[in-house]
Amino acid sequence: MNILVSNHEKFPEFSVFGTIVWMLFLTLGIQGILVFITAISMEVLKGTSKEIELAFMRPDAIAILGVIAAVLSYPLIKKASHQPGKSFPYEFLAFQSVNRATLAKVLMVGFGYYIFESLASYILSIDTPQFMLDVKSQTLSVFDMLMLVLGVCIVAPIVEEVIFRGLAYARLVKSRAGVTGAIIITSLVFTVIHTQYDFTVLIILSLFAFLLGYVRYKTGNIFYCIAIHMQINILSTIELFAFL
Repeated sequence: MNILVSNHEKFPEFSVFGTIVWMLFLTLGIQGILVFITAISMEVLKGTSKEIELAFMRPDAIAILGVIAAVLSYPLIKKASHQPGKSFPYEFLAFQSVNRATLAKVLMVGFGYYIFESLASYILSIDTPQFMLDVKSQTLSVFDMLMLVLGVCIVAPIVEEVIFRGLAYARLVKSRAGVTGAIIITSLVFTVIHTQYDFTVLIILSLFAFLLGYVRYKTGNIFYCIAIHMQINILSTIELFAFL
């Protein structure tokens, strides 16, 4: 057994660089391709840059593109996991049963982060990102709100956590990066891909990413990461429409 462990540590199963490439492709790559194809089919490229941007800020566009991206990511995540068999690698991605007491504690931690984020934004006088105001201005009906909740509060947290704290984390743990590297690398890449935020917001976002990485490490269960991510997105959406 010791020999097997030693050989595993000497010859990691996954590469760090390859995992970073997978993270970027499954997020920016797929989204970029979908946006480009949609823009051409809708002929929105004939408009101004602002009109093109607003076209993809509509709640229905956010939800539909998010669902399509999730469907396209499904077989790619299976391929990147290198797991045998035809079934989806739920165990590799750390899909485990949920303990109610642990879930309650995790959500309390998530709410604590939300309070910290709100206080930091107030103290540092951070304005609401313009893209969020643009999304709000185009949410004009109950249907729009339902689409926004689907895309932002349900699909996005699930897909991003499966990619970062599921696939990427599991690959990096079995690479030269180890657990510490897995938390750091997934957190940094998660932060970098959110190009819609300015630098100050990205700093705060990076703390959220590290929190998610720590929860993944501490619980060994991706469901808790998804739960916190959904919680923060829901609270942020409520704040956007009720108080801003």
